[in-house]
Amino acid sequence: MSFHPGRRGSRLFWWCLWTALVLLCGAVVCPAYVNHDAAWYLHMARVMLDGGTIYRDVVDTNPPLIVFLTVPPVWLARLGVSATAAFKAYVFCAAFLSLFLSARLARRVWSGASDLSRGVFVSALVFVALPFVKTDFGQREHFLILLTLPYALAALAWTANVPLAGGAGVLSGIAGGLGFAMKPHYLLAWVAIETSLCLVRPRGRSWRRPEAIAAAAAIAGYALLIVLFVPQYLAVAESARRVYGGLNSSAALLMRLPDTQICAVALALLLLVRLPRAACSACAVLFAAVIGFLLAALLQLKGWSYHLYPARAFTVLFFVAFAIGVFEGLPAITAAVRGGVRSLAAVLVLALLVSSGRYVLEARRPVDLDLVTPLIDVIRVYAPRGPLAVLSMRTIIYPAFPAVNYTGARWSLRHNSLWFLPGLYERELQAPDAATRFRAPGAMPPLERRFYEEVVSDLCSDPPALLLIEPAQARAPAGRRALDLSAYYGQDARYQKLSRAYERLTTVGPFTVFKQTARASCK
Repeated sequence: MSFHPGRRGSRLFWWCLWTALVLLCGAVVCPAYVNHDAAWYLHMARVMLDGGTIYRDVVDTNPPLIVFLTVPPVWLARLGVSATAAFKAYVFCAAFLSLFLSARLARRVWSGASDLSRGVFVSALVFVALPFVKTDFGQREHFLILLTLPYALAALAWTANVPLAGGAGVLSGIAGGLGFAMKPHYLLAWVAIETSLCLVRPRGRSWRRPEAIAAAAAIAGYALLIVLFVPQYLAVAESARRVYGGLNSSAALLMRLPDTQICAVALALLLLVRLPRAACSACAVLFAAVIGFLLAALLQLKGWSYHLYPARAFTVLFFVAFAIGVFEGLPAITAAVRGGVRSLAAVLVLALLVSSGRYVLEARRPVDLDLVTPLIDVIRVYAPRGPLAVLSMRTIIYPAFPAVNYTGARWSLRHNSLWFLPGLYERELQAPDAATRFRAPGAMPPLERRFYEEVVSDLCSDPPALLLIEPAQARAPAGRRALDLSAYYGQDARYQKLSRAYERLTTVGPFTVFKQTARASCK
């Protein structure tokens, strides 16, 4: 692989590489279903545009920013465009804008480095923003990265004494502030970045940067907007805090994640290798972002891959920046490696392409657990307009979403699943007795009783044409148990009367599908 074709040829090479990375991402994203979480937020945005109230008529445990960000493609869908196609195009446009700003900032940060080094770092930016996100394309954390990348690169530019001008700094600050505020946990990354700036330049007054002031204003303004215009979210957040723990992973499992070990390696490199001051400062800021995002992921206590995506993205950027710092700033090491910087660039570029290519190959393999396609087929045959409801406490959101989005079927419930039951019955689900017993309505604590009433009343208000129920697994081990949901809700006389209108139709994965065969009513 040659990296010395002349300036014009070099630009052509890099543009071809970046285009290839984008196309590799598009080859998977375009024909695939929209991510289930993203599909749910498309539904929430549609309900809001139809006049509904989010966190009352449609409920989610996450703050409303992701709903607001999802409004544009839903609005476009009203002009006759597919909402899912519009959403994918919208995310790609957001990625291109973020990468355009980040690439310009990267060139400022490494203004004294070779074109080769700058090209490699920009390639890493394209990689983490698009192919590296894999099946979490359009997730909350994906938007978070797209919003915060320019902010992080602006911080690097400040350490390199090439700060942004006022307007550009304000824009990157607003975007970054909103990105860090996507979830309260991710504010740790903002604090980590700002702390690192104070450490690398103690007398620099980093807090006076336009982007830092704009980020703080954006975070404060967003918090005020929630309090004034979406106060119902605060009640939902309090309820979620009390019951969402049933989906948590153990601390031992979280600490065994490879990410924590890789982070230790990164810290050791940063402490042991004496990089030039400018390179060391840039790597220190990127490492601080890794620490902040990793702590945010661990504090969520889930260990889910998309929670770790921001930390992993900045880990990639850290190692690429560190490698550039070594080969640009330590001539002795460069001389010891055959081919020097060009060999390093070849290895890094090849790694990015191979990783992206593996993503495509994995996506092309048959999916054994694809539940969306068979559910879409059932909906189109038996209830093309819906309504649809799913009672599940283990399979969260999926496959109802994105099946609802691709069929246009109506959704009966305000919730996307019975996400609250694992928390309400956390102790019982972990008990030695394999038979999990549930409480009678009169013995339920107020919070459980409220959730119970919401589900039953939603089913009665809009009886589903198709009702999917995930049955309890006989003798399932602790951690994989579920309540007998038919019996749990069957304690209510209204549900008993409603269920008489349904007959078993088929199964879709772990779900039993019931079809309404008579007029369903709870009265």
